[in-house]
Amino acid sequence: MVSKDASTKSNLPVISNSRESLHRNKEIMAKKDKQPTLAEQMEIVDEWWKEVDPQKKLEAPLIPVAELFVKKGIAQDEEFAKKILFKNMDKRSTMVSVEDFNQIFCKNIFKDALIEVTNTIEKTNANASDMPLTLKLGRF
Repeated sequence: MVSKDASTKSNLPVISNSRESLHRNKEIMAKKDKQPTLAEQMEIVDEWWKEVDPQKKLEAPLIPVAELFVKKGIAQDEEFAKKILFKNMDKRSTMVSVEDFNQIFCKNIFKDALIEVTNTIEKTNANASDMPLTLKLGRF
């Protein structure tokens, strides 16, 4: 959930909660002894979208999407969920497009993927002194 410090620093909603919710799904998958792939994370987001758009109209009313955000722990209440949504879409709209919905999550998914790549590179560099010369040359 969002700390009071994070929500009071600015009037803009903090979208890190979508990231936290995805991390909870990562934790579930980590219990299976593997990190979720980018595709698996996107599947989770697709499943969430299907919950609010079962008729596949590629848009859903704002209220059910806000309720989903509360249900998944992305937002503490519907008003905060609406702020998150309005930050990523036209404020006058009462419908959320699939593109707007995906955009909220994709930013954080890709950010996490980049962090994982950076961590992997750092771990590889730390172990580089133990590598044979041919592998060291192959890295460049």
